[in-house]
Amino acid sequence: LAVNSKDLDLSVTFRLSGLINNQKLELKRRAKPSSADAVSVVVQQPDGRRVSGSFAPTTPLSEVLRRCEVDTSGPVPLAVLLMHREVATTATAASVTLASLGLRGGSALLRVQGPPVPPRPAGPALAAAPIRHADPATRA
Repeated sequence: LAVNSKDLDLSVTFRLSGLINNQKLELKRRAKPSSADAVSVVVQQPDGRRVSGSFAPTTPLSEVLRRCEVDTSGPVPLAVLLMHREVATTATAASVTLASLGLRGGSALLRVQGPPVPPRPAGPALAAAPIRHADPATRA
């Protein structure tokens, strides 16, 4: 796709693409295959440390995590987030590639988060105590 004879980056969301309403798009053939570009990936680990690397778009997410030294040996799978959305866990990362996430070029930040904290049960033991109002007669 092209806008005003300029290629449109298909990995960017519509909101960030700079397109306006009812803008005309041109459909044209690509001169080179899109898999030739490298993707620069920064992985933010659960402890906050960041490790970067450059990968082909066909690289599985498990390989990206392995090269960026993410410890996936824990009993609970870790969540992998891209743009505040969970895209995989460490258990399912082998079946997800960077291209399937829309990363065919450019750069991206992947966050690896630990297991979510389970919500606290709402029961009588956790019910709020009634609010005690001060007795107006005891006020000074």
